[in-house]
Amino acid sequence: MKREELEAIEAREAAATPGPWETTFFSEDYGAGYGETTFFVKRPDGNMWKIGLANSSEKYVKENSDAEFIAHARQDMPALLAKVKRLNEERDAAVEDLRACVPCKCCKHYDETSHGLHCSICSEKVGNQCSDWEWRGVLT
Repeated sequence: MKREELEAIEAREAAATPGPWETTFFSEDYGAGYGETTFFVKRPDGNMWKIGLANSSEKYVKENSDAEFIAHARQDMPALLAKVKRLNEERDAAVEDLRACVPCKCCKHYDETSHGLHCSICSEKVGNQCSDWEWRGVLT
């Protein structure tokens, strides 16, 4: 995920009403086995917005699941964003360590025909210093 995409998600999260959000519903029984349940997400300030309307048990499960997902996203997103940020920082630090300690064996320019520790690009540089070093990423 690009930094700009992550920053856009963080901006949307920061602009949203603070949580926790919760789900609530109102049911109406029209008799003769017919009724409707309306699902809402409720904010701490008491404001609610309608998520869906169910008039069957199948639709009830779906609308309730959607409402729960939306309500919990308010708490889940900050936790996920913090985790992604921490993992990105760890990855960046690991890449810097690799760049300093194991120059070319982890470089995307390194291949099996390279001799020694340096890739063909580094071998052409004076003093085996590679300014074109790029982490090859996770190999699958």
